[in-house]
Order: sequence, then C-alpha cells, then structure tokens
Amino acid sequence: MLQVTRVYQHGRRGSKAVVTWCDNGRQQDAWFWNWHVPAGAYLLVNASSGYGTHSHNPNVLYVQPGQVRAWVPGQAARAAQRLNQ
Repeated sequence: MLQVTRVYQHGRRGSKAVVTWCDNGRQQDAWFWNWHVPAGAYLLVNASSGYGTHSHNPNVLYVQPGQVRAWVPGQAARAAQRLNQ
C-alpha cells in the first residue's frame, strides 16, 4: 500500500509521481500508465520496479492500470480517520 505524495507530471499516456510506501515511509518515483493519478490518494498495488530511461533512475515503480487493486482519494482517508477519533 502506498500514498501518492506528489504528482510532478501529467502526460498523454500517464502520470509521473513520487509515492510513499505506507509500511516503511520509503519514497520512490513512479509512473502510472494511462492514469492521471490524484495526489494524496492511497493505493493498493501489485507493481514492479525498473530502470527509468528518461530520469536515469534505477528504481522507478511502474504501475499498469490492472495492477491497482483498490484506491481511495486522500480526502476519503482523512474523513475516515476523523470518524475514528
């Protein structure tokens, strides 16, 4: 599970973003194919990392549309936290 920390580019074929893994707080660049992913969203994904040819980053998370198992907007997660307090 991860959170989309920041979206830094929306392109014709997807979004480039920085994501934060919820289990360890580690940040990673990510490419979301065919989706303009919203900043702040929480996603349950089954994706793989690889070399980013444009950024020369050896550890980019590549997320295909079918690899997003579930997601909620950041606002929904914050509302749920308020209800549980």
